[in-house]
Amino acid sequence: TRDPDLLLSHLQALIGQFSLDPNRVMDVILEVAEFYPEHFDFLVEVIRIYPSGADTLSQLLTFKLIATKSSSESESPSKFFQLLALLIQSDVLPLDKMYPNLVPSDTQVVEASQKIQSDA
Repeated sequence: TRDPDLLLSHLQALIGQFSLDPNRVMDVILEVAEFYPEHFDFLVEVIRIYPSGADTLSQLLTFKLIATKSSSESESPSKFFQLLALLIQSDVLPLDKMYPNLVPSDTQVVEASQKIQSDA
């Protein structure tokens, strides 16, 4: 059986034993959730009880989002955006923490909409 508390206790033991950065461990958990969505429900429970809290989670995801925006890749990383959506939907990540970092901005959307309407 899957037990989030048991996994967390193992993670905490590894963090202590090998002097791992707890934020990096959270980042790895997020990457596992991103690339293995079949384990998302279990990992959400681990994220909920992870000691670093919602602020650290939003900071890590904001950093990833900013890195995604500045990336030269033409293809948007859909798995990352799916992860964001699922975390918000699961009430693990407050939307208001991520909204300011989403692109395009509200202003850009309004401007594009006005341009489309004026061109029509």
